[in-house]
Amino acid sequence: MRLSVIVPAKDPNDPQLQQLLASLRDQDLQESLEVEVLVESQGNSEQAKAYAINRATGDVLLFLCADNVLRDHHFIKKMLWWERYSGIDGAFPAYYDYVPGDRPLSRYFAL
Repeated sequence: MRLSVIVPAKDPNDPQLQQLLASLRDQDLQESLEVEVLVESQGNSEQAKAYAINRATGDVLLFLCADNVLRDHHFIKKMLWWERYSGIDGAFPAYYDYVPGDRPLSRYFAL
């Protein structure tokens, strides 16, 4: 299986984006899983997603925002549990998390 991680980002050098990329590298992945990470900065957020989707080669697309961090080292493994079931076209997390010290707006969106 091949996973395409799509990240629209205004600034490819943003420190928050670098934290996300580090958390992706720290994931505990199945050996059979190939991962490509597509960071796209063209256009607005929706245009960037569209550009990246057109370049993606994965069987599964994972959309993340540049300010996300995967705090669970098994996030991708858990996200792909549905692979063995048919008829599932999309998934969303059951809960959101925030880091103490996050800005108030980030904590609000994590509710």
